[in-house]
Amino acid sequence: MKVGQQGFGSCFHFVEATRLYQNQRVLGASIGERIPKALKHTGKRYVEKRYNAEDVDNQTARFEMLVLRDLKHPNVVEYTTGFIDQNNLRGPKAAAYLEYCDRGNLHDYIKNRRGEYVPELHVWSTFAQLVTALWFIQYGIRDACHESEKPAGWIGILHRDIKPDNIFLYTQPKSRFLRIVLGDFSQGDRNEYSENRRFSRQYLMGKSTTAAPEVHNPVPEFGLSPYTFPSDTYSLSCCVSMFVT
Repeated sequence: MKVGQQGFGSCFHFVEATRLYQNQRVLGASIGERIPKALKHTGKRYVEKRYNAEDVDNQTARFEMLVLRDLKHPNVVEYTTGFIDQNNLRGPKAAAYLEYCDRGNLHDYIKNRRGEYVPELHVWSTFAQLVTALWFIQYGIRDACHESEKPAGWIGILHRDIKPDNIFLYTQPKSRFLRIVLGDFSQGDRNEYSENRRFSRQYLMGKSTTAAPEVHNPVPEFGLSPYTFPSDTYSLSCCVSMFVT
């Protein structure tokens, strides 16, 4: 079953995906549901993010693909294509094909650094790129230093799961700094209902140490979410703090 034209456009069937992409043997690159792949006719590397049946049924897979399709920015993980197959005999299947970030994620980078000093310029570069990514997903502003107007019709995105595991690193051949990429929008939501803070997707808070204090103390009133744009900003600041300490 091909995914319809309602926003996906380039999504295709599982069989077509397996014909276009082949597995890659990259040491330490396969983490959980993310599997290194290469486009067969070019050899360019991608990551296949696989979703389980629950992610298909509760629309998590569809939501993340639609969001990433619209978020074209150098500091947001690049979405190439994907598929949702709800008629598979073994159960629903879905996968998104994302850019391959060769330096892994910030969590592993911090762990492997083992207390090694991080140059101040690298810290500022990382911080600036994360702020740029967050400003873009919230307000649609690509360059916070030179733009101030939110594009007409822009609906901001709440990430709701910013942590070192979901921040990816990419080597820039002509720069001494890594490109920082924000990824994994599976917990996210569009901020369409900012006036009454009612959201369409349930927030499943895990044990993340970067979650804002108000998230741990939900508003008791039914249907209200404690999560706002500043909550994501708090999480981002925690990630930067973990990077430098």
